[in-house]
Amino acid sequence: GSGAAGITAALAARGVIGPDGSARPVPRDAPAVVLLNNERRLGLKILVSGGGRCNLTNARVDEHDYQTDAPHVLRGLLRGYSAQVARSYFEQRGCKTYEEPLGKVFPRSNKARDVLQVLLGDVQRAEIPLLAPAEVTRLTPPTAPGHGWRVTLSDESSWSAQRVILATGGMSLPKTGSRGFGLTALAELGHDMAPS
Repeated sequence: GSGAAGITAALAARGVIGPDGSARPVPRDAPAVVLLNNERRLGLKILVSGGGRCNLTNARVDEHDYQTDAPHVLRGLLRGYSAQVARSYFEQRGCKTYEEPLGKVFPRSNKARDVLQVLLGDVQRAEIPLLAPAEVTRLTPPTAPGHGWRVTLSDESSWSAQRVILATGGMSLPKTGSRGFGLTALAELGHDMAPS
């Protein structure tokens, strides 16, 4: 998916985001990364979040804001990419932010499109192909050591990938493309689904 999580994961995998949110040139040994999005239009959930303003983060985020059976992993993630780094990422790219009294952080322009443009601009600078529409219908794990994943699209074409990041969203807003494929795919791969 090419929403905020998918784009950020792709940029991190490509090695173009510094630990402070700064932009880095594409490393010589950067892995090839491809973004697939099931909808032709990109960032639909970004564009509607926060009433069209896009709540980027909260001023304070800690482990108690999440439910997990791996709190040590979560703590490491939050230390590695804090709310301040997330905010700095946008600020450094010209998307100034502000904090509301309850701690929500928005772009100063109050336009979600500005947030999407920052993310898509970094995808372009990182030379990451973005295919849309490209609806994934099946993920097949490697069948032997050294083999890759098989990623099958709705037109029955398929890709081979060493690693797959599943960033498809849940089912909270189907009109944005989040129809639950990720949950179905994870269940088919043997993961248990915790009730929400």
